[in-house]
Amino acid sequence: MRNLERLTWPSGSSAYTGLWLLVALLALGIIGNMLQLSVLFNVYFVFGSVAVMLAIAWLGTWPAVLVGITAGLYTYLIWQNPVTVVVFLLEAIVVSWIYHHKIKNLIVASLIFWTVVAAPLDFIFFQYLLGWSQELTQLVYMKQLVNGVLNAVIASAIIIVCGLSKCTWLPTVGSLMRLRHLLFCALLSVTLMTGIPLILYEGHAMRQGQQTFVDQTLTALSNELIERLSEPEADQRYMYHIGRVRDGNDVGVGLLDEEGELISQVGDLNSLTLEAGDEVVPVNSRINMWLPSGLENPAIRFAQGRYTLRVPAQGVAGVNEIILETPALPTIRAMEAYRTILFLMLAGVIGLGVLAAELLSRMITQPLMRLGKSGQALSHTIGSGETLQLPRSHIVEFQQLSNLLEEMATELGGAFKRLRHTHSYLEREVEQRTKALASTNDLLSSVLDAASDFAIIVTDTQGTIKLFNRGAENMLGYAAEDVVGLHSPTLFHDADEVEQRLIEISKSVGYTLTPFEVFSHWAATEKRDSREWTYITRSGERLPIKLVISNIVDQQGSITGYLGIAEDISESKRVEQLKNEFIATVSHELRTPLTSISGALGMVSAGALGSVPDTVMQMVNIAHKNSQRLTHLINDLLDTWIHRITAALWITQ
Repeated sequence: MRNLERLTWPSGSSAYTGLWLLVALLALGIIGNMLQLSVLFNVYFVFGSVAVMLAIAWLGTWPAVLVGITAGLYTYLIWQNPVTVVVFLLEAIVVSWIYHHKIKNLIVASLIFWTVVAAPLDFIFFQYLLGWSQELTQLVYMKQLVNGVLNAVIASAIIIVCGLSKCTWLPTVGSLMRLRHLLFCALLSVTLMTGIPLILYEGHAMRQGQQTFVDQTLTALSNELIERLSEPEADQRYMYHIGRVRDGNDVGVGLLDEEGELISQVGDLNSLTLEAGDEVVPVNSRINMWLPSGLENPAIRFAQGRYTLRVPAQGVAGVNEIILETPALPTIRAMEAYRTILFLMLAGVIGLGVLAAELLSRMITQPLMRLGKSGQALSHTIGSGETLQLPRSHIVEFQQLSNLLEEMATELGGAFKRLRHTHSYLEREVEQRTKALASTNDLLSSVLDAASDFAIIVTDTQGTIKLFNRGAENMLGYAAEDVVGLHSPTLFHDADEVEQRLIEISKSVGYTLTPFEVFSHWAATEKRDSREWTYITRSGERLPIKLVISNIVDQQGSITGYLGIAEDISESKRVEQLKNEFIATVSHELRTPLTSISGALGMVSAGALGSVPDTVMQMVNIAHKNSQRLTHLINDLLDTWIHRITAALWITQ
């Protein structure tokens, strides 16, 4: 179902929505033709074209053709009029073509169709092919013209109401939702709603008047005939009295006895000899109408019908009832002519209404269109500081809107100048801040690059590495692009060491931590954490380090990440090992022998080994004292070396 109109379908709509809408319009076309508004003797206003107009606007040409054929076939089944199908089909095609390619207005498109296309078709089909009278053809054509425009107005109103109510399952027809079209429809609707009821009222009033005239005429003739038949010996001269009463009128008169048998007759009395298909329908409480059979068109059937009146013949000997019949054709022709005039007047009113609605809608919306065109240059005018000149209008509300827009433009112009000044100031500030920030960044980058002996690693709160300096690259053998945004510092740590400390910390805090929280837990609580760890480089080398971890906080004091600074303590470990080895060697090689010598001399000096000569004892005492002095000297020497090595290690660290 391709639509030439640019439609806006609701979000989530699908082909099923269009299919269900088509089915609904097919049903609406049939229902619209079932809703009939009588104009004259089975000449009706029908509303099936409303569905056709809706299909044209919502679905496109071919769905509209399908709706038109369906509605036309239903009408054909009622009135046996094949012209109806052709007219409905042509209406869908022609109006759709005009609407989609020429004029985005269903009402004007429909008016063009009924004026240019339908008029010659009606006069050809109705008057020459179907044998209708000129009066009936004119009446039906004028009725179709008014009916078609009315249906287009109703369809346009439905589209507008659905668009304004934002129906979720119907497309929005943008061209029919413009203010100019809304005003056009509103003004023309007022014209139709005023003129059509008057036409219908006048038509029905004229029909009642004509039928009342027929009733009065037949009643007067029956009363005159009863008076004549009530004269003495009138039963011998029935034909004479009936002839005098008729006096050239085309009225059939019959006299019936008590058994309903015809006594005398002058003229045609069709209601007494009903054939198959003939009908006698009531007109009012007194008059009936005889309708012949064998005629497909109801309008022609009524034109060939006859009004009948039955009155009791009171006071007439031998006569029980008088029946009078008169052809309905003169009355029907008079009513058709009168209503044709009324429809001509209404068509003229519609034409003037369309013209007036178009002119008024243009006049009302023209100032808005000029304002819209001026508004296109509004931004340039305000930006350049020029004075905005908007078009003037004699309509008060539009002029107020124009004045308001000028005031707003003036205020916006001033605000724009201030904004431009502020913008220039901000640009200078941003430029200065950018330069300062660039300088700071350069300094920070230089500092980070200069700290080549330290591995500086920054992570977010989840442990993902965000910064990896050159010292970290040199220490661990990884390039920054290989780890930033991809890995956590656990990549460089001994897994067994991390697991052991994870167990220790989890026991102390009472809950299980994640591997990264082994590094961040104490930093998050104590602001700083300094511990020894083991790094495993990319080549697999184990590297002892001293790692200091501290948290990174924003201006609100919230932790946004962690900073880790690692120092290689391999050399410190080596020097400390040398110190321990030196102390052990000196202690073992010097202290142990000297202690043995000093102990032995002490025992000799104390006489534990027996008496010795005085000269020997004197030499032993001297040797024992010197050994003790040597022991103190060695202890002082070891303490001095220990302090020096410790100081060297501290400086190294």
